[in-house]
Amino acid sequence: MNDYLEVNFEGNTYKVRYSVKGKIIDVSFGFISRTTQVGGSSILMIAEILAHEVLEEAKATGQLR
Repeated sequence: MNDYLEVNFEGNTYKVRYSVKGKIIDVSFGFISRTTQVGGSSILMIAEILAHEVLEEAKATGQLR
């Protein structure tokens, strides 16, 4: 499953891609991605946490517009 999540980050809304394959979730924005296993938490909650991590890195590397 591939889908997009709209995330509010520092006053702006960004569209972040996420996909789930079995128990693995991958979240990406631009060239930055994070992958983890889905445990007892909801997929959307994990996706949002990872989305904030990739947006933080995108900000640090100048990839946010």
